Amino acid sequence: MNKKISNNTKQYLSPSPLFSSEWKNNIFIIISYLFISIITTFPLIAYFRTHIPGPLEDNQLLLWDLWWVKYSIINLHQSPLYTDYLFYPEGLKLIYHSLSFYNTLLCGIPLQSIFSSVITYNILLLFALTLAGFGTYKLVYYITGSRRAAFVSGLIYAYCPYVMAHIGHHLDLSSIQWIPFYILFLLKLIITRKWRYSIYAGIVFGLASQCSMNYIFHLTLYTFLFLLYFLFYDIKNYIIKKPSEPPQIVNEKWNIKRYIYTKKFILQLFIILIIAGIILAPVIIPILNTQLNTDEKEELYLAPGVDIFVADGQGFFLPSLQHSLWGKWLKTYYASMTGFDWEKTVYLGYIALLLSIFALWKLPKNKTLLWIIIVLFFSILSMGLKLHWGGKIYEKIYLPYTLIHKLPFFKTGRAPSRFILMSYLGLAVLSGHSIKILLEKISFKKSYILLSVCALLILFDYSVIPLELSKMSIPKFYNKLAIDKEDYAILDLPLIGFDNVQEYMYYQTIHHKKILYGNIPRFPNREKVFNYLNNTILIRMLLTPHNYDFNLMNISKAHWKPIADKKIKYVIVHKKWKKYWKNQESYVQVLMLLNKTLTKVKTTEEDLIIYQIY
Repeated sequence: MNKKISNNTKQYLSPSPLFSSEWKNNIFIIISYLFISIITTFPLIAYFRTHIPGPLEDNQLLLWDLWWVKYSIINLHQSPLYTDYLFYPEGLKLIYHSLSFYNTLLCGIPLQSIFSSVITYNILLLFALTLAGFGTYKLVYYITGSRRAAFVSGLIYAYCPYVMAHIGHHLDLSSIQWIPFYILFLLKLIITRKWRYSIYAGIVFGLASQCSMNYIFHLTLYTFLFLLYFLFYDIKNYIIKKPSEPPQIVNEKWNIKRYIYTKKFILQLFIILIIAGIILAPVIIPILNTQLNTDEKEELYLAPGVDIFVADGQGFFLPSLQHSLWGKWLKTYYASMTGFDWEKTVYLGYIALLLSIFALWKLPKNKTLLWIIIVLFFSILSMGLKLHWGGKIYEKIYLPYTLIHKLPFFKTGRAPSRFILMSYLGLAVLSGHSIKILLEKISFKKSYILLSVCALLILFDYSVIPLELSKMSIPKFYNKLAIDKEDYAILDLPLIGFDNVQEYMYYQTIHHKKILYGNIPRFPNREKVFNYLNNTILIRMLLTPHNYDFNLMNISKAHWKPIADKKIKYVIVHKKWKKYWKNQESYVQVLMLLNKTLTKVKTTEEDLIIYQIY
């Protein structure tokens, strides 16, 4: 029979009253992490209103997401899960696109009612880093009982190379703040049996998943490992006794292995699933409806990546390519690896590794085994389908992700390297154990020297100062379009490309006119989405001019009438993107055609050539 919790233990486990010393301490910790977030992202704070982190790339897509969710709901009074503002006039479903509703809907709409999208983006980023540090602090403090060790551990997770690489590209992936809270509440649930922790765990699971759908996979696999561990490994006194903890609480940690088999715990897991499902319903229901209730299942287009965006084994031990000091010396090594620079950044950190090894050496297995399993399991998953090492792909060595990738929903994942995030959390817990051990061996005064040294070494090991920034500027012509209340579409050229198309999407957040293209990594029914572009001969000529001899086509102004009937009013040629024309001849052909058949609009814009269709 399970033991009951004593009154003393209940008092210890009860939440702290508002404005108690615990609350004051939490506020101080949050402010401290905010200060560190400002330092680690320097000089972002100096350009907070005009710049965002990173080169102009996927970050522009996230700015579009912020704008579109607000604009569709507030201005168009429609669901943001469909748009004809991209790929006009066909439009496309955004049900598979990670709109990051936590950032764009829950936080984005209120913030954008006060601030610009650029400021909103930067606020969300700093808040994510700050809360990620605080969440890790709470988790490690619960496990180790040492506030000071927990604070340093928070640095390992919140400012890890994975995050510092992705903040320049993906706001959704950088929003890692709810993951440590989920692990904390799941741990508290299994140790205390409190119903409220199943509710908390369900909420933060939903919030983490609404930050990025990628994290559904992370937390699902973590939960599976967590339960599997406690099913097969019966532990005693898992949580290290805290200084303020009543003596009897250690004896009242129930037999966890036995508890997992109880109906109560199964019901608590079901509550987590239900609450998370409710929060995820706006995303999950449209996907299920599309797949189950249509006469013909729509084919999902996935951008490639599952065998490209993977961790190279050497990458675990190579500082980030953006590192403040070492990065420039590592370009040759990283150049041999597959994928984008930010996707192959999986450096674990020598300080975190040394501290973790020290914990394994000094502590009994029941304190460290779960977390070393987490580190190893997710590190191996991040390597993808086959072993990558030193820029070489070992075709005959298949890895566990080969099996996981075949599971339902998991096959939509295209960047296995992102699993490395969970490894940093495991390292943070192990490092917290080590720092606590070291603190107990030295005097109180010397302990602050140790903490400072550890913190500074970790921050330097992960440092990307100065953070690369990009100014979010826009040609004045688009501001004029924003004033024009007429409903029409515009055609930006060239259409072939990546960063240029995402720049057109960012411009749309200002001018609010429909555009004929877009860059979305996941969407259903690709053939239908590209129907207008592929079957309108004049548009296709502008899309791929190198495939046509314009002299033989005999195009006149009359050929533009069907396009004008679709309310496509302007063609805008961007000079700075000439590199995306296959050759100079293609660029010249397009300009000759436009000059011959359309009215050229006078403008002072040096980088734009503007033509009016009607």
